Amino acid sequence: MIKGNFDIQLDFLSTSTPPLIGVDISSSSVKMVELSQAPKKTGYVVERYAIESLPQDAVTDGNINNLDAVSEALRRAWKRMGTRVKIKCRFTRCCGNQQKNSIAQRTTGR
Repeated sequence: MIKGNFDIQLDFLSTSTPPLIGVDISSSSVKMVELSQAPKKTGYVVERYAIESLPQDAVTDGNINNLDAVSEALRRAWKRMGTRVKIKCRFTRCCGNQQKNSIAQRTTGR
């Protein structure tokens, strides 16, 4: 029989936190960032980022005026970022606070 202490690292059995994708749509550009959890869960690390410019007046005062241009900029940013993350959502057009709030209520239940 074998006696003694064995310190075996079983980190590969633990579940890892999936990467987070952040998107910022401003009046001049679309910015994306991919974050992963830092070792020992001490914070987050920026893995990838991309910035794509928008045509003038595509977004005005927080409202998307040209959905095609914004969608295309999102696609270009996603492709440029080169992430391996798969998403399961769709971008929907929402203009004005009332529609944004109703979408938030449907997704969060509040």
